[in-house]
Amino acid sequence: MKKIYLLTLLTFSAFLGYAQCTPDPNWNTNGISPSILPNGNVNTEYSTIISFKTPKDTSLVYSGQQYNATIDSARAETIKNVPPGFTWACNVSNCTWKGGDKGCALLSGKADSTNLKYYEIKVYVRSWITVQGLGFQLERLDSSTIDFYITGGKNSVQNIAPTPKFTFYPNPVKNTLQIETQNLIEKNTIITITDLAGKVLTTKTLQVNNGTIDVADLPKGLHLINFKNSNYSRTQKLVIE
Repeated sequence: MKKIYLLTLLTFSAFLGYAQCTPDPNWNTNGISPSILPNGNVNTEYSTIISFKTPKDTSLVYSGQQYNATIDSARAETIKNVPPGFTWACNVSNCTWKGGDKGCALLSGKADSTNLKYYEIKVYVRSWITVQGLGFQLERLDSSTIDFYITGGKNSVQNIAPTPKFTFYPNPVKNTLQIETQNLIEKNTIITITDLAGKVLTTKTLQVNNGTIDVADLPKGLHLINFKNSNYSRTQKLVIE
């Protein structure tokens, strides 16, 4: 049973056009894949497919009580900060998927040297949720972000000085946490999971760009995950179920 905050990850798509894409058949986790987009290069045609799966069952708190609920459908309504010269399209014409469905979206285009920078693309998703035992449907609007860099060209990627990026999924997680990174100049990044009081639950040194962390034996609940090396530190919330 997934909790309602999963909705911030449940789709990555746009309402612009129709995409000839096929969802990754091996992606069976609620959320998106890949969670970090490959870099785009100046004056080079770009196309990448983003696969995702919407949650079906969830739970939420209403009037102080927790209820089981079902996600009936979710729709990508707005996408902001898409680079000039790029378009988004999803694999269904209305960019609406049923709870539990798999889908995909296509980002494509071609950048020139004026587009050479980092883009934080923001996606707004509206979901319709039936609350069991209450007999009515709720609407919820959530947003999520994903990083995208355009590099190369006359300005050179060195002028961007991209910030290291770390992504982890699924969240909430039950057993294995997947770690993805981008723009890591320095390896040996230390990943630390703590409880809200600051007690260290586990640590791992990431020697390569991607990795996993086994959290099956860690306490359930809301925790913090920190990524740190000599010139970068970031802390985010992590839920273990």
